[in-house]
Amino acid sequence: MDASLAFPCFDQPDLKARFTLNVSAPRDWTVVSNGQVKQAAAAGIVSTVSFEETKPISTYLFAFAAGPFERLASGPLRLFVRKSMLERAKEEWPAVAETTRKGMALMTTFFAQPFPFPKYDQVLIPGFPYGGMEHAGATFFNEDGILFRTVPTVNDYNRRNETVLHELAHQWFGGLRFPA
Repeated sequence: MDASLAFPCFDQPDLKARFTLNVSAPRDWTVVSNGQVKQAAAAGIVSTVSFEETKPISTYLFAFAAGPFERLASGPLRLFVRKSMLERAKEEWPAVAETTRKGMALMTTFFAQPFPFPKYDQVLIPGFPYGGMEHAGATFFNEDGILFRTVPTVNDYNRRNETVLHELAHQWFGGLRFPA
């Protein structure tokens, strides 16, 4: 709902746009966005990352994150976490990945539609004000809701699974790109 603060647009679900993004950031940072990386180049202490154009998406589904992230896993499902939380993320990632993969398989079958984007990144953001946000192809999660600050209870695991699956479902619904 705040996309209009970043660029001139009408921020409503029925109006779609295609987005491209070029970001210059410190060389040791990782940049994540809706599209796949098209080109990355480094010069000195700065790197520039260009992303492929997105499919038509609602303005509020455009996003990017940049920082000292580490990536767990590769391919179409990836997790990005800040370096200081990498070891903790390695402990929790297998369960989060399993929930996500099972959810993708179930929703692909149930909705008779393949996953609508070429990749699915999950980005853990410290202090993120929501449990999650379903940016197209790149969901952001509150880090504490995925990695837990204390010893997790059964309810904590259930809440995490519910959040992961809720945000995943928005990849099909809530972010529909029709008409193309």
